[in-house]
Amino acid sequence: MTTGSTATEAATASAGVAITVAGSILGMDYDAILAGFVGALVAQTLVRDQVPVEWSAWRRYVQGFVQLVAAGLLAGLLSPVAESILAGMLPSRVPVQALHIATAAIIGMIAPVVVPILRGMVQKLAERT
Repeated sequence: MTTGSTATEAATASAGVAITVAGSILGMDYDAILAGFVGALVAQTLVRDQVPVEWSAWRRYVQGFVQLVAAGLLAGLLSPVAESILAGMLPSRVPVQALHIATAAIIGMIAPVVVPILRGMVQKLAERT
């Protein structure tokens, strides 16, 4: 039987491989998807109770895997757009390339927290209709 940390380590390793393969197939920048992946790891370390303790080890593994892969791929997909928007919002003239890694890491940190909140909001709206 796997412990919580073993499931987390397995999810981290397999998610790293998955985002590298998927990102290369989709033509994303490796540095952006890896920065998003690291940002998601930081978010999972700092934000507690994302996964209920009563879940089985397999379900916790799948949840962690999906969160890490989604954060890495979202960072690779959205960072080119977000960095150009961010460069335009800053008061000083900062080159877009200088914001590349930071923007991807921020997207990776935000994704594991914001995406479940948005999913819950959409489910509540769907139940009302």
